[in-house]
Amino acid sequence: MNEEDLLRELMRLKLEKFIYLNLVMDYSPYIDGHIAIYGAGMLGKLLYRSFDSKPVAFIDKKEGLDRICDTPVYSLHHCSKEIMDKIDVVIVTPIWAFDEIEKNIKGICERVNVLSLAKLVEKL
Repeated sequence: MNEEDLLRELMRLKLEKFIYLNLVMDYSPYIDGHIAIYGAGMLGKLLYRSFDSKPVAFIDKKEGLDRICDTPVYSLHHCSKEIMDKIDVVIVTPIWAFDEIEKNIKGICERVNVLSLAKLVEKL
């Protein structure tokens, strides 16, 4: 396993523990407003399950995804300022690429709060 795979597995285990304990992300002091999840893979779907008030969108680097859990998925390359203006917080699941993803999102909409999944689950 490489470092990226180990980080992914650690985040998966922490999210599963969070969900198993019936905890919800809604009450995190870092989260306020409409939420989007960056990463429409396994971690993104697990993170989605950890909210009572469901995120409004997924954002992903892949093209061609339409909806997950009845929530729209936007390709980062097609994510316009109009879409980002409806989002207050983006939680990034691929924590190994956080800096690059944050830069890309802030390039579209500077006011969006971009958080790493690692920060949200660091105490688990």
